[in-house]
Amino acid sequence: MFKDQLKEEPTLPGKLAKYAAQGAGGMAIPGSGLAIGILIKVAETLFDKPATMERVKDFFDLVVEEFKGLETTKASHEDVWRAVLLGIWYDRHERDDAKRERYVKLIGNAVRSEKQVQDITSFIKTLEQLNERGFEGAKGAQHRHEQGRRLEAASESRCRQHHEAQPIDPDKPRPRACGAGRNSA
Repeated sequence: MFKDQLKEEPTLPGKLAKYAAQGAGGMAIPGSGLAIGILIKVAETLFDKPATMERVKDFFDLVVEEFKGLETTKASHEDVWRAVLLGIWYDRHERDDAKRERYVKLIGNAVRSEKQVQDITSFIKTLEQLNERGFEGAKGAQHRHEQGRRLEAASESRCRQHHEAQPIDPDKPRPRACGAGRNSA
């Protein structure tokens, strides 16, 4: 009878172990209900093969979607391969949807880049180490850097326009950004 049930449902031993741990664990170690519950959740996450395989498949599907329409890449094929494997490995264990999306986007950006991106796996490892706040801080720093570059370009443009209207004395060095237009009417 037990062998028949085992054939029909191969996950039965794990379910029985879980049931035993929930019941017996709480009785054997008084006051450990919370700890047992947490450990059971960890075991379910690590050993739930169908859920893990679904997660891996979802990651793979996202990568396939990122690669659609891609004909060539400057990225090393081996490097991309390793980055995809590492992203799947991290995602499989952490089960963090936001990080999974970042891994996939990073890989997609690397393969579509006009410049060759070296060591994509290092970027994946860095993303793995950032928590949500750290990631938002990094994004904010990048945004501030891009804003600064745009402001600098606009200032240079104003300076050029100002000096086209008022020629520069060739004997005087021209300041990097003259601030033209700030106080003028």
